[in-house]
Amino acid sequence: MINKMIRCMIPLLRKARVLILPFIKTVNRLLRKLVSLSHALQMQIEWGVLPNPEWFDHYLDLYYQWSTYRNPLWIERGIFSLLALKKGGG
Repeated sequence: MINKMIRCMIPLLRKARVLILPFIKTVNRLLRKLVSLSHALQMQIEWGVLPNPEWFDHYLDLYYQWSTYRNPLWIERGIFSLLALKKGGG
C-alpha cells in the first residue's frame, strides 16, 4: 500500500525534489540526533544503575555507541565468527 502511494507520488516528487530533498534531509538528521540521545539515555538508565539487565540491547550499539565512539567491534564480532563456519555446515 505504501509502496503504491510512493510510486504514484514519484512524478510530483521529481518536480519538487529541489525543495523537498533538503527539508527531508534536515528532518532525518534531527531524527537521528533524537534517536541517538534517547538511546544514550536508555544506556545510562540500564547500565549506569544496578541491577544491570541480563541481555544487552544492540540497538544501543547501532543508534548511540556507533555514532559516538565509531568502534566497530560490535559488528565485527558477528562477522568474524562467520569465518570459522564451514560452508554447508550445520
